[in-house]
Amino acid sequence: MDNQQNFEQQFMQNVKTAPKPVTPPSDKPQKNLPIVSIILGIIVVLQSIALIIVLSNFFAMFNESEEVEYEDETTVEEGSPYVFDDENKLIAVATSCIADDKSTLILKKDNTFKEYDPSSSLVNSGNYHITRDSVFSFDKDTGEQTLIYDGYNLTDGTVFYNCELDTEEES
Repeated sequence: MDNQQNFEQQFMQNVKTAPKPVTPPSDKPQKNLPIVSIILGIIVVLQSIALIIVLSNFFAMFNESEEVEYEDETTVEEGSPYVFDDENKLIAVATSCIADDKSTLILKKDNTFKEYDPSSSLVNSGNYHITRDSVFSFDKDTGEQTLIYDGYNLTDGTVFYNCELDTEEES
């Protein structure tokens, strides 16, 4: 039994002199834990808000219908020779057109025209209207005459009028 008693004494001595175990840092109570949690929570909330804004803007680009609003262009900017309706169709133009024989056709923005012969005598006047931005119909004393306008020339296929836009038409 002496051996047994010796073993117990030695065991007790080892237990008393054994170093105390070191607790890992995660097991220690931390005083700054609530502050860090609050800061991390605020960061997560801000990131979530930013993500929602970015995603909603991104998807809004695809969901927007491309509606283009046109101004009522029946009143034209000062100096412009063209008059457009609310559907952006050409309805009048201010231009002076001269044919090879020096006869002249003058169109006004109020859809009136004057036609002069080569000696500058007034031959005809009246109203005109435009269809499809290029077909000009003139109401003359002799009946209706149709000319095609390409932006530079008015023609019926036999007579060609070379046109210059009047940017400063008198009222």
